Amino acid sequence: MKFILKIILSVSFMFLVTTEISGQQASLTIENNSQRTMTVKVMKGAGKGKLHKVVTISSYGADTIYFSESGQYFTKTKGVLKGRNPVF
Repeated sequence: MKFILKIILSVSFMFLVTTEISGQQASLTIENNSQRTMTVKVMKGAGKGKLHKVVTISSYGADTIYFSESGQYFTKTKGVLKGRNPVF
């Protein structure tokens, strides 16, 4: 349980909203501060949601996801380390 919390807390979410002439754009930067490789699914909507994007982030890496539509988004995260059980 502590390790799951460590993975969750080690993922830093930063929403950056900028205003442009054509409208607003947002981005989400995900940082992986663990030895596990993370697969992150960004879902749009409520309940099960609809898949927006899937990114795989290597250990101690980062990736940025950009949004062009407004709405509710959430993530599903899986951390994998060779020889260990995956963490969800």
